[in-house]
Amino acid sequence: MIKVINFYDEIDDRTNKRKHTWKSVQHRFKRVLDKSYIRRFKKYIEQHGAKRNKFNEIEAHVFDMFENARENYLPVHDLDLRRWALQKAKEISLGDFSASAHWVLMF
Repeated sequence: MIKVINFYDEIDDRTNKRKHTWKSVQHRFKRVLDKSYIRRFKKYIEQHGAKRNKFNEIEAHVFDMFENARENYLPVHDLDLRRWALQKAKEISLGDFSASAHWVLMF
């Protein structure tokens, strides 16, 4: 994805225009079928990954924290799970994650 974006956005120093036409991008990257792919790739890169990947990362972090607490014979409550999940969501900039009661039950 990053290669496609860099290739598409490359600017010629003499003309200050794009170096490559849309046809050349399509020729070099056969799987990029439409210009909307470029917008989607840029959005994906700005968000530092897909939402699903971030959810998986949060769940893995919370599970590790849970295992660590249980190995140390500490009690773990649902509020602890929520707190750990919200802290990790803040770290990876997933602002709309709420760690709802349903999320805790499904965890």
